[in-house]
Amino acid sequence: MTGVQTCALPISAVAELKKHTTVLDTIIINAGILLGEGRIEDLSPADLLKNLEGNVVGPHIITKAFSPFLLESKAAKKTLAYISSGVGSVGASKQVGEFIKKMYNVDYIPNGGYATTKTALNGLGRQWADSLEPKGIAVILVHRAPLVLPFRWVQDADSILHSWSGAHRHEPRRGPDHG
Repeated sequence: MTGVQTCALPISAVAELKKHTTVLDTIIINAGILLGEGRIEDLSPADLLKNLEGNVVGPHIITKAFSPFLLESKAAKKTLAYISSGVGSVGASKQVGEFIKKMYNVDYIPNGGYATTKTALNGLGRQWADSLEPKGIAVILVHRAPLVLPFRWVQDADSILHSWSGAHRHEPRRGPDHG
């Protein structure tokens, strides 16, 4: 989705889906863009706005379009899930930030704009939870852990092998020492 002017696209997607089913049990919203990677003081307002549009406004548009269908769905259990990030958790941001600084080998958090938008997404998710949970829809925020894959953030062959095998076994990597 590029631009808030594309609000009609999710609405047409819901209409098309309704032609094929009356049951919708889960909506998973996974939006993540990172523009302006670097120091927060170097992040342009334009890049911050684009990040907010993609990581917060976009999920809001999708939720507004699909939540009425989820509410009227004949599914026994209904769930709305937002894929967020540990960097967006106010309670864990310091710890996650230290991990990210180690991954990038820098003395600053290189994705402050992204972290800001994921914090906003967490707030958005809580607001939707206040609205939808009394109506029978569980709303969850999934804070995935950083995942080190062979094509990024690795320094030697052993790290690549360990990272790749961990990803294939779906084992989350924990902390800067991956322990």
